[in-house]
Amino acid sequence: MPASSKAAQHGFTLIEVMVALVMTALVMTLLMGASFYVLQIREKLSAEVNDGERGTRQRLWFRQTIAGLQAVKTESPDHFDGDETGFRALVLRPLSAELTSAPELIELRLKKRDEGGTALIYTAGETSVELASWPEGKARFGYFNTEGKVLSIWNSRTQASEHVPSAVEISVQNENDTVAMDYWLASVTVDPWIDDKKPPQFLLDAIKQDNALNAQ
Repeated sequence: MPASSKAAQHGFTLIEVMVALVMTALVMTLLMGASFYVLQIREKLSAEVNDGERGTRQRLWFRQTIAGLQAVKTESPDHFDGDETGFRALVLRPLSAELTSAPELIELRLKKRDEGGTALIYTAGETSVELASWPEGKARFGYFNTEGKVLSIWNSRTQASEHVPSAVEISVQNENDTVAMDYWLASVTVDPWIDDKKPPQFLLDAIKQDNALNAQ
């Protein structure tokens, strides 16, 4: 038999097989590493998107609550009363699954969590919900008057004329109060004053005269 035919029938040597196996294993390792990296990126992006959506939803709830604050007379038991830890007030658009047109008394309060950090608790009636949380830093409420000054305490009975603030903020800073970590701000849409506006005298005289004519 010719030498060329013998060479053609010659199989792979052990070294060639081992080299092929090593190269295959190396390629599989690279592919698995790349796939694992892609999965990690996908999970991280999904978590960031979910966190972003949750944060946006929480801020919208906060703005909705503040926008619905109602100014009431100072003698009312539902008057606005707030400090750095939160406030209690009457709102027109409470966070509820039921549609309602009547104002509801709610409370937004910052409380320390057992596992650490601070939580923003929304309370209406017997229902309490954690609206947001900050695992680090210190959170506090602030209340803007019509002059743009931020007050740490707001009580409708001690205000000169404004029954509710013009805006409400939540500022979150580190333990040393040197670095801002988060900031929420929402404006109040109602008129901050509630006064018994007396009609002008000429109108009162006209009404009195009209009543007298009708009585004849």
